[in-house]
Amino acid sequence: MAESVLNNPGFYGADGRNYSWIGQIADDSTWRDNTLAGKFKSFFTIPGWGKRYKVRIMGIHDKEQETIPDDQLPWATIEYPTTAGSGGGNSFQTANLKQGMFVSGYFMDGPDQNVPVITGVLGQNAQAEMQSQTGMTGGDAFESMSSYSETKEDYPGTTKPKVPEEGLVIDEETADTATPPPGSIFDDFGLPNTIPKTPMQLAMISSGVAEGQAAGLTGDSLLNFVKDRVASGTSNAKSVGKLATRPPIKNPTKENPDAVHMLSAADLKRDKKMCEKIVTMKTDNIVQSSMTAMQTEIENLTKKIEDAQEALRSYTGAVSGVGDPVQDMNKLIAESACQQSKYMKIIFDKVKNYTLKTLNNNMTEVVSSVPSSMRYQVSDLKEESDELTSCLYGKITDSLCGTIADLLTDLLNPDELKRQAEQDALTPRDPNAPNTFASVPSCVAEDIVGEVFALHADTISDANNTLLDNINNFLDDLQSQLGKISGLLGGSGAMSKLGGIQGNLNTALGFENVKTNLFGCELPSAPSESDFYTMCKGGAGVDQQSIPSFTSVAKKVAEKKAGVVGDVVAKIPKEIPFTQPLKGQLPINIA
Repeated sequence: MAESVLNNPGFYGADGRNYSWIGQIADDSTWRDNTLAGKFKSFFTIPGWGKRYKVRIMGIHDKEQETIPDDQLPWATIEYPTTAGSGGGNSFQTANLKQGMFVSGYFMDGPDQNVPVITGVLGQNAQAEMQSQTGMTGGDAFESMSSYSETKEDYPGTTKPKVPEEGLVIDEETADTATPPPGSIFDDFGLPNTIPKTPMQLAMISSGVAEGQAAGLTGDSLLNFVKDRVASGTSNAKSVGKLATRPPIKNPTKENPDAVHMLSAADLKRDKKMCEKIVTMKTDNIVQSSMTAMQTEIENLTKKIEDAQEALRSYTGAVSGVGDPVQDMNKLIAESACQQSKYMKIIFDKVKNYTLKTLNNNMTEVVSSVPSSMRYQVSDLKEESDELTSCLYGKITDSLCGTIADLLTDLLNPDELKRQAEQDALTPRDPNAPNTFASVPSCVAEDIVGEVFALHADTISDANNTLLDNINNFLDDLQSQLGKISGLLGGSGAMSKLGGIQGNLNTALGFENVKTNLFGCELPSAPSESDFYTMCKGGAGVDQQSIPSFTSVAKKVAEKKAGVVGDVVAKIPKEIPFTQPLKGQLPINIA
């Protein structure tokens, strides 16, 4: 039968008729299994024959599924353009057709109308309302339909098409609140006179006129009164339309060729990432640069928490954010705390180096007073002291991630931010009014550094005092063996000069262990001007008045030691967290 049709020279174009048609691609569960979605070895495993679609053709097939369901529609093959190739010589382009699209074509078998061929596709209009169901799931045939519509049969596993971020709209203005087209001319009520007024706009005008006349207004006074009422009503409508609790919008996805510049969720996420601050460290003042880096990380954190709040507050925030906002806030705080702990470790390392340097300097006189045959004992003592000091600071820095996370949680209070955002989601607000976001002062990095040092000040001080006692005990014992050096060692000897760390914090933070200017006549290196950079604006520095101060940190520690509670961080952990195993830490064999 097929051979006789294909060899019949009079069936296609011989009578001057082209037998063209327009139809709509049916529910994809009726044709998607014609080809394989994944990789396969042999063409014998392909279930169908060529790239084909089920098409409901206007004028031939009724709209109703009862007359002819989608799965019984004829198969339509594809006529590719010459630029695509047929597949020969590995030259081809795949078809990009989806369910719901309107396609055009012709019948290869002429008047028999059994072999439809698709030759083109009609573009969808951005303003046409799209259905979210196919004909087999409750939608109407021959009506505009989203290609992501619910299908009769679910996709197996994770093969269901996912709307890309570029295909998600961020908002939708109704006809009542839409931005007027460019070049619009406005009437006396502030509305474009080139567009028919909506029922809501007419109602606002009528209500405003009645209210103004009742108040005795006439002429320009009445027109201005009505114009203000229309503007106020439009603003209220916009505020309702921005709520996350608003009804579903008409076209939540971008599925058209005429709105390529319409903003999408991907545009928002891309802009946020492009303008996110990336820390650049300055080696010429590493401690101050570390505190500036912490300050930059806190700024990034607050902006990300704002995004999490917007996911609860507005449709735009919800479509450009993913996940549970409360969990996201806590996760963001934990991630930021661990990032800040890296910079905080640099600060503690500086204090540790200062401690070791002071220890070594004070040991110089002792070493010079000890006979050369016994100096190895002092060297062993010094090495052991260095190891104990490094171990102490290592334990402190290992716990910084959790400590800073607790301080940031107390500072930002994510539960309260969630409550405020949920309240805003239920209450229409002025679109131009500021939102309730997390806000922190520019000096918060100084406060966090001071809080952490205050938390560990007693531990560091006790460790230093214990270290001094051990050294002095050793020297007392050494003095008893070497009476000839009596008066030089022990008691209030040289080593007693090393005091508690909290008294020397300002000096320790500004301590320079290595001098770059070795000969005294070298030109100083030019310091970097950038504390951070962004993809959207390039490098930039922190404002001069916002640069962290060592004095402020030392003052914060002194206030905490004196029992003065600051306004920024309300409470300090009572326990030293480094005595506990870290979350997720594997068992350690110490045998």
